[in-house]
Amino acid sequence: MVPLVVKDQANRGDRGGQPGLRRPLESEPLHVLQMFASQAALVLENAQLYSTIEANNRELLLIRERMLESDRLAALSSLASGMAHEIRNPLVSIGGFARRIAKLVEVSSPLRATWRSSRRKSPAWRSSSGRSSISPGRTSPITGIMS
Repeated sequence: MVPLVVKDQANRGDRGGQPGLRRPLESEPLHVLQMFASQAALVLENAQLYSTIEANNRELLLIRERMLESDRLAALSSLASGMAHEIRNPLVSIGGFARRIAKLVEVSSPLRATWRSSRRKSPAWRSSSGRSSISPGRTSPITGIMS
């Protein structure tokens, strides 16, 4: 039996000589066989290490792809949040000014009648059925003004 030794550790064993041969090998063939066994043990260890490195590289690539996807989604979320903020701020101001103006205009004023008729004609105030989305006597969801 010739041990496969790597870094002073017996890794695997192989039978030296021919099966059934009972006499020991001479020193020169034994030395050659030990060198071959040592090289074979190194090849086996390197193959195992290479396999481990390949598995770790595949795992790292998957983690990298997940991180890139996470970064893309975070950037998209930030963009959407910024856009919503930029749209909401002017709408809040417009609604506030509309409520102030509505409070200043008298009920019998022709301006209020004009405002009501323009609101009925505007596509922004209509639902998909073609009718005004704000019924009389209800508060507008956009401006908060009573119709």
